[in-house]
Amino acid sequence: MKKVKSSVIFLCIFLLTGCIDNELGKENMRKANINHNFLNYKQEIYSGWGKECAFYEGRIYFFQNEGIPGIYSMDARGKEKRIEIEVQNIRKIQVLEDGIYFAGPIQGDELNRYTIYRKRWDRSSAENYLMDNTQKERNVWDFFMDDDHTMVVVNVSPYIPYMYLYFTVFTVDAEKKWIPLSEYKEYLKNYEQDNVDDNRTNIFGYEDILFVVETGLHNNSENEYLYDWGEQNLSVYQMKINQILFFRNQELYNERGCDSVLQTIYKDEFVISNGNKLLWIEQNASEYSKVLEISDMEEVKYSIKKDEGLITIASDGKNEYLYLVNLETLQIEHIFSVPNKEKVLAIDQERLYTVSEEGVQVYKSKNEKYIMVNKIEWKNKLKDTNKLEMAGTTIFKYDVKKENGEISLEEFLVLD
Repeated sequence: MKKVKSSVIFLCIFLLTGCIDNELGKENMRKANINHNFLNYKQEIYSGWGKECAFYEGRIYFFQNEGIPGIYSMDARGKEKRIEIEVQNIRKIQVLEDGIYFAGPIQGDELNRYTIYRKRWDRSSAENYLMDNTQKERNVWDFFMDDDHTMVVVNVSPYIPYMYLYFTVFTVDAEKKWIPLSEYKEYLKNYEQDNVDDNRTNIFGYEDILFVVETGLHNNSENEYLYDWGEQNLSVYQMKINQILFFRNQELYNERGCDSVLQTIYKDEFVISNGNKLLWIEQNASEYSKVLEISDMEEVKYSIKKDEGLITIASDGKNEYLYLVNLETLQIEHIFSVPNKEKVLAIDQERLYTVSEEGVQVYKSKNEKYIMVNKIEWKNKLKDTNKLEMAGTTIFKYDVKKENGEISLEEFLVLD
């Protein structure tokens, strides 16, 4: 069925190449931008990147549309606030030593497409970072820049009913050269889950960045970059810091979890979640070496590395549960059942942060169990169009306009 679906999507792409339906594109972009109670997960809340907010050298950078719309910064306690960049909307932000990078709208574009901008610390305004022709018709959905300024760019096409993602990697020099597929290291080839031929996971790598793509994997005719035809998943992982940088759902505008997501690397083995299982796969192997079933009814959402184990968050569709997984012995221990109607937003050190319709709950770990130590109510109850994200110990609550996908900051809570 997946093969047939991929073929149909592939055919649609070519049929629409010569005759693009702008109205379809606008409607799909509208759907893609609206995420119901969407939680922007981070494995490290002090990361210098995020969808709407980031933490860098003691300051929090975040988007706000009240007053002058733009990217603002403040200290970790919500003080010393100042505007950094004027911009109407953003999809991603990353703060680096040389400046602030963000995905912002292309001015005057009918389809509300986005590209990457950079504001150097010593400049007064931002510049279009992807001015070359290879990015002319693309729509940046996500990106990440490594310490050596190798960049991963995830684009989205709005024209196909299901839409599709494709990603590219380029070295950041004067010419911003794209890296061809021939330079990717193939770690895992046609890995089959449960002996089903068309349910495959592929892992590609460049330097210390890995790309995990399930099933619908194709390369374009010039062999320059990889497509994932929207029906499946793409996750990006950095080995150096042992963290997921970002991952995407099967369909951009729903809440379904990813199937194949690289959770961590342990003793030269990839640990991948797929549905309700964790799978251990040796590098360059073609099959998994160990399998751990989390639960009969629960799917793995994401994990946080802790010492020699993982704190794994799983969901049965209604409630969420935390498990401590020993990566060496494969022992699994249930450590917490998240109260009804709460969802895990982040885990940091000894604290667990959950969100609900009423507010934010803070739990502290004690003897591998969690005890509530604080609860803060929202000014207004959570709606199905809200987006939530943490930077440091501050939680930002945004609302998404159904008409155009623009976000507005409703409030932020400084927890510590």
